Amino acid sequence: MGTDAFGRSSDERDAGASARPVDGPSAGPDRTVTVGPWLIVLLLGAISLGGSSLFLVRAERENRDDPVQQAQRGEITDRSARSLLRARPLRAAYAAALGRVREGELVTGLTVTPVGLALQVRDGRAFLRRLEVDVVGGVEARDAGRSEADGLLPSRVDLRGVPAAVARVRARIPEAAARVTGVDLGLTAIDGRVAQSEWRLAVADVRPRDETWFARRDGRVVRRSDEDAALTRPELRPPPAPTPSPATAPAARPGSSSAGSVTVFSNGRRVRLTGARARRLQVCIEEARARGTDDAVGRCLEAAGR
Repeated sequence: MGTDAFGRSSDERDAGASARPVDGPSAGPDRTVTVGPWLIVLLLGAISLGGSSLFLVRAERENRDDPVQQAQRGEITDRSARSLLRARPLRAAYAAALGRVREGELVTGLTVTPVGLALQVRDGRAFLRRLEVDVVGGVEARDAGRSEADGLLPSRVDLRGVPAAVARVRARIPEAAARVTGVDLGLTAIDGRVAQSEWRLAVADVRPRDETWFARRDGRVVRRSDEDAALTRPELRPPPAPTPSPATAPAARPGSSSAGSVTVFSNGRRVRLTGARARRLQVCIEEARARGTDDAVGRCLEAAGR
């Protein structure tokens, strides 16, 4: 076996050659990429902006679809599907209010708008409470002072006439932009007897004469405030009183009346009826009691309070 000038054999030369590093990228030292602090700040800012944008888009979508936000923006009207003047939302809102009514409390007032229901109740000590229901069924109770006003059992309030009355009022108003903004419950009391009498409707964006309407309890007949109740509800007209013959009629004294006076408590005010009006009310009540229906008595009291 031969040796080279350095005294190495051929086998030693081959081993040394295999031990030398190979030229190329891998032969150099490990390379480290250095990231400056400004690049880190930029990356973190981009991530934050992206997250904030997604959050804002989601929040905006939720606010746009939130019924409470829609109500605050005035987007819910009497024609909206969520309007409390419609039958199903109205029943749900009243049920929510009933859940907060205490035992022994009587209803003295009720107002319904497209976005809320306000129920006023009185207890046996004449303390008033106001139960306010929003468009999603949330209830807020607050004290409302004292009152001796007569009240109705909460279970006796009939809400079925509200949607019908709203639809009939719209049908009678020519303006397409007309909006029913509120409906109030009418209560009438006579001789300690309280009955639901009528609904009072407030309308906006119409002529002044069309701003206030009244509807029968069932909502099937409506009239403007300047119309006589007997004109739109002929069933309330009592039959004419029989005219006595001259031979049997008593002599009338100056300043006297053939019928006594009747005091009616209607919608928070007292109305004293005398003469022909008192006689018509008495005839109407007698006929209603003969039929034995509370609705008929209520309609008589409603007509008398006008």
